[in-house]
Amino acid sequence: MSDTTVTDGIPTKPKSGKLPIILGLALSLPALAAGFWLTWSGVIPPGGTPGAHQGSTTGGAVSYIELDPLVVALNPGGRSRHLRLTAQLEVEPGARAAVEALRPRILDMMNSYLSALTLGELEAQSSMIRLRAHLLRRIALIAGDGQVRDLLITEFVLN
Repeated sequence: MSDTTVTDGIPTKPKSGKLPIILGLALSLPALAAGFWLTWSGVIPPGGTPGAHQGSTTGGAVSYIELDPLVVALNPGGRSRHLRLTAQLEVEPGARAAVEALRPRILDMMNSYLSALTLGELEAQSSMIRLRAHLLRRIALIAGDGQVRDLLITEFVLN
């Protein structure tokens, strides 16, 4: 027997079964979007599960190092603009002295990085998130992995 059926004298093939594929894709896209958002927002750290990261909300001891305020001159087209940034480092309590000793290197790196940014990069809507991530990664390179938990930006004024 063949896979065709005859209706009104015209042979037709049975339906191909695309509905399960379309339904599977339609249901998986919201799940993929939710997973991306949970990872991007920090609820689930990349490569781990919630609770695997010992962040400041886990109730562990926390130590903060206040950094000196930075004022960086921006010169877009002859018009003088300034960025004022004040931040604190959240560090592991046992690493406080080691990170304090590296404060001049950290401030130098932050000043160099911020002065290389353009005005458009600083005025973008997602600039705070991107700026914080870039600075935290560079601080981790200076201080060593696991020494600095987070960078808290307490003042970000562009005038």
